[in-house]
Amino acid sequence: LQEMLQPGFHDLLFKLIKKKGVRNVDLYRSADLTKAHFSRTKNDADYHPSKETVLALALGLKLTLDETKMLLERAGYTLTNSSQTDLIVEFFIQSHLYDVNEVNEVLDELGLPTITNHRKTKERKDDW
Repeated sequence: LQEMLQPGFHDLLFKLIKKKGVRNVDLYRSADLTKAHFSRTKNDADYHPSKETVLALALGLKLTLDETKMLLERAGYTLTNSSQTDLIVEFFIQSHLYDVNEVNEVLDELGLPTITNHRKTKERKDDW
């Protein structure tokens, strides 16, 4: 079993961060994650992120489709053709369009949940 065991999500994520040469601050900003959320992901090796968080990180890291699928798999998820969100994210990745906010805009226009929401919450607070 030990020979078959692959690195988990946390280890693969930070291997990819190192491979891509991305600074943490640049990653959580481009992934549209809060600093606190990214810090939890970084500091807690047992943290299990949501699928949306993994997708946001994949976009922030500008991962290929194969790298995205591998990262999702390590977190226990997959891309599926039965999910509009998955198909939209897959389209953006294949088109080398990695702007999380653009993905969120398309999802929102289609009435689908966005993959990140902290900026919307911030905007709402400003309007109150």
